[in-house]
Amino acid sequence: MAGDVTADLVSLANSRDVVRISLFAETAEQMDVGDLVLRYERQRESAPSRALVGKRYFVGHRGVTSSSGTTNRIEEHLAVALANLEVLKIGTARTVRILDYQVPLKAAQSDAGIGKIDLLGCRPDGRLEVIELKVERSAGVMGETPLRALLEGLAYAAIVHANEATFTEEAAALGLTARADPPAVTVAAPTPFWQRWTEHRSAERWVPAIDRLISDIREALQLEVSLVDLGRIGVEPGIDGKAPQLIGQLQPKVLSL
Repeated sequence: MAGDVTADLVSLANSRDVVRISLFAETAEQMDVGDLVLRYERQRESAPSRALVGKRYFVGHRGVTSSSGTTNRIEEHLAVALANLEVLKIGTARTVRILDYQVPLKAAQSDAGIGKIDLLGCRPDGRLEVIELKVERSAGVMGETPLRALLEGLAYAAIVHANEATFTEEAAALGLTARADPPAVTVAAPTPFWQRWTEHRSAERWVPAIDRLISDIREALQLEVSLVDLGRIGVEPGIDGKAPQLIGQLQPKVLSL
């Protein structure tokens, strides 16, 4: 799959070689940035446009989740809790204003494999930032592979990039000056997610492979990519129309693998 550049990034992110814990490290090692650049451009070319079918990207969320507190959609609850903070400070030098959460990208149900942006932010210079959130599936259980998280964020950035004019127009209606040329990509997760993956037996392979890919992507696409550790936090799910609440101390910082 990694060598099939006729497919886009969404297809690659959802492929068996990327999703399987036993396969993703070797897949990351074998990935070539040239293939990823071609896939990024293909994703832009084939990106759905909500504007063409009269749909918006900022759909007016109310700060509560659509799923009940008894579901396992913890990423959605975490996204809402973070969005309700309005501003996310990463380390001492980076501030991101959260514009919206669960931002839809599909123009039609037939846009297979395309999900929603967990968080869409805007930096002080106007650059949009696609934030892909990941969590452990349950206590002590591995979440999605870091490679899938990276490729999913990159795919969604390509779709935002393709629809830059619409995103900037909708941001302007909110009183913001935004640009997506291209947007930044951030994979963010609580400490336990990163700790479990960096302690996994595959870490000696996937860590240097992902580090190389991020460096190559930055150079080839002039696109900023970062991994962020949110700190030892959890989330109390929103139930009965209440907003979800963060548990623990939020201390976002760029992760150095």
